[in-house]
Amino acid sequence: HIRRAKHFIYIESQYFMGSSFMWPKDRSVKCGNMIAAEIAYKICEKIAAREPFVVYIMLPMWMEGIPQTNTIQGLLYYQRVTIESMYKIVDKALTALMANSSVHGLKISDYLNFYCLGTRESLEGSQATGNPLTEDEILLYQTRRHQIYVHSK
Repeated sequence: HIRRAKHFIYIESQYFMGSSFMWPKDRSVKCGNMIAAEIAYKICEKIAAREPFVVYIMLPMWMEGIPQTNTIQGLLYYQRVTIESMYKIVDKALTALMANSSVHGLKISDYLNFYCLGTRESLEGSQATGNPLTEDEILLYQTRRHQIYVHSK
């Protein structure tokens, strides 16, 4: 629950877009979930209270699908404007805090972080894995699909 978070929020998502009412344009797009807005306003609440708080959002380096298609380009666009809108809201809160107090030098990345996860690959294959030994490892190696699990408290 975003509203009950005390110290951090951790999210893994295939796509991260929403709260289209915050976007500078394309507000009529049916992307009205409140997750991005709730996160941004939670950060603002913690900034105003001068409490430490960090949001970590993990996204894949490459979305499923062919990158050049209109569908994937549209998803990337909506994801970008969602992230930009969150940055603007958090920046406004940081600017207000620093203008009205002795607090200086705060950055958006002190509160909001996006990470794109991927593996480094070369012509010889993935540098993150050795030679596959089991049937499962062989299948993962052939399909280049790997689950990522991160646990945090």
